[in-house]
Amino acid sequence: IVEFSGIGKYIDTPVKRYSSGMYVRLAFAVAAHLEPEILIIDEVLAVGDAEFQKKCLGKMKDVSGEGRTVLFVSHNMGAISNLCNKAIILKQGKLTAIGTTDIIIKKYLTENVNIITENSFVNVEKNRRGNGKVRFTEINLTDENKNYMQEFERGQKALFTFKVKKNDQRIQNATLRICFRAAHTGEFVTTTKEEMLFFNRNNEIICSIIIDTQQFRAGIYDLYFYLGNSEESLDIVDSVTNPLIIIDSQNLAKTLEKYNGYFDIYHEFKSLSE
Repeated sequence: IVEFSGIGKYIDTPVKRYSSGMYVRLAFAVAAHLEPEILIIDEVLAVGDAEFQKKCLGKMKDVSGEGRTVLFVSHNMGAISNLCNKAIILKQGKLTAIGTTDIIIKKYLTENVNIITENSFVNVEKNRRGNGKVRFTEINLTDENKNYMQEFERGQKALFTFKVKKNDQRIQNATLRICFRAAHTGEFVTTTKEEMLFFNRNNEIICSIIIDTQQFRAGIYDLYFYLGNSEESLDIVDSVTNPLIIIDSQNLAKTLEKYNGYFDIYHEFKSLSE
């Protein structure tokens, strides 16, 4: 349990002094090694680094492979796709859909077109990190014609639109970056370079990042949105939003098959507000 949690050198520290990440690591490690008949996991992947998330998914697969039940609660579509063979949608405490994972994920994404709005799940403070001096207030993913969507045919343009608000007058500017995680490994596969944001007199900015999906293989990519500066992390929305899904119905990505490295993705940045 201690080895799995990865916090061995802090194991004698009182739990009340643990960070939220350390607490979840230890809690998951204990639960997963008790060999329960039913393992209920609620948003455990919202905390922890990519390596620990990968370990969690592997352990849950081991548990289900032994004939035991894993009830996995998450907004991480990549992880759900990787782990589950059946899924349900809950809305305000009521079951609204049940079926095979691929069908339920498509239904969920169709019903939840906005990645983040002011009143969305993601805006709950525990589901994001950073000190909050600057915050995303809205993030949307559309095609070039402003149609909300998460699934793109390879070669289409994906348009991310951001509304960002400054809550601390001492902050002069911030940088914005999008990272894309491989759903099966939790590792970053590509990222945009950092873009500098300058706020208007209302301490807000609206901007967009346009990406040609020709640069991706087909697959599900969990999204990581970052605001920061050289001194601090201001807001991080990490793998709790709807993912970017790339399909390649004509199998046009053969030239990418031999490439397995990390690279910066080409994109176009636009500031849409004064």
